[in-house]
Amino acid sequence: MPARFRLHAAPATLVSLAVILALVGVALMALSGAEAAGQQQPQCGDTITADTTLDKNLVDCPNFGIVIGADNITLDLNGHLIDGLGPLESPDGVVIGGYDGVTVKHGRVRGFDVGVSAGIALARKNVARHTRLLGVSSTRNIDGMQLHIVRSLVRNSSVAGNIHRGTGMLLFRSDHVRLLHNSFRHNSMTGMSVFESTNNLIEENRFSRNRFRDGIAMNGGSRNVLKRNIAKENGEDGFDIEERTAKLTGNRAVRNHDLGIEAVRGVINGGGNEASGNGDPRQCTNIVCN
Repeated sequence: MPARFRLHAAPATLVSLAVILALVGVALMALSGAEAAGQQQPQCGDTITADTTLDKNLVDCPNFGIVIGADNITLDLNGHLIDGLGPLESPDGVVIGGYDGVTVKHGRVRGFDVGVSAGIALARKNVARHTRLLGVSSTRNIDGMQLHIVRSLVRNSSVAGNIHRGTGMLLFRSDHVRLLHNSFRHNSMTGMSVFESTNNLIEENRFSRNRFRDGIAMNGGSRNVLKRNIAKENGEDGFDIEERTAKLTGNRAVRNHDLGIEAVRGVINGGGNEASGNGDPRQCTNIVCN
């Protein structure tokens, strides 16, 4: 007969073991609940107040897409899409409002009045600080992005195909913003409009085939720097710079419908600007172009 092994333990030991197992079970249940809460996905129109990563597309949002509701949080779109019902049907896709330290990254926003808005009146104040938009695509809205931001970064993003006489990006009353390696193309009006903004760096961006207006237009503000940008095949000027203290260095304007670079007197020529094949034979005004 095979030997039988029996567990011999004092009653007190068995009671202690039962208590420990019960406590472990409670802890595991609590951890499971916390994990579930952490993984809960937002729905269309939700306000988020903690770091959030999407694991699926949000489609046919009838109102807002996602609204930021706290400082210092990250919305990782994780390659996914936030999709509205279309311009004039759904207001804003991602609403940062006046919260500071917000990062939105790695995904697409489509089919809203405004794809991404920051520093615009749905929160405590009407400016957002330390905003980061990284690898965000905003398409088929009226305006791709409307930004009122300070000490912020927009990098490796695409603002394209925005319609209904809209602008790719409106950057207004914004200071110390770096716009690096972005694309503004096939928008109905101006690719990017900079209004009353100061000390911004606009470097290595591409403005192409914006249908009825300029690749980039700048009006008001001071001490903005444009370096090594390309403006190609836009409906009016490649660069329309109406800010006397702007500095242009190493920019290129090719085959735009009107001038390559239209600058007012006083614009600082940093050298290396090029213009060719533009509709106005002068190619550039008030700045030297090769």
